[in-house]
Amino acid sequence: MHGRRFLVRDETGRGGAQEFELEDFEEHELGYSNDPEDEFEQTLGEWLNSLNTCLGDEYFYEDDNFTIIRIS
Repeated sequence: MHGRRFLVRDETGRGGAQEFELEDFEEHELGYSNDPEDEFEQTLGEWLNSLNTCLGDEYFYEDDNFTIIRIS
């Protein structure tokens, strides 16, 4: 059985996209970076690990200008 999968879409205009599993984010150290001063904004790591995310939910990651979409 596979874990949660996500499509990571480049928003810089290059048009790239790649599939990631939850574990792939940990390997690339993308899990918890966000503005530490914004305590009310959900971090990427919190969103990835949230049990409330559903298929099709999106997270825009401003730091690196890409969108993450849950696909399974």
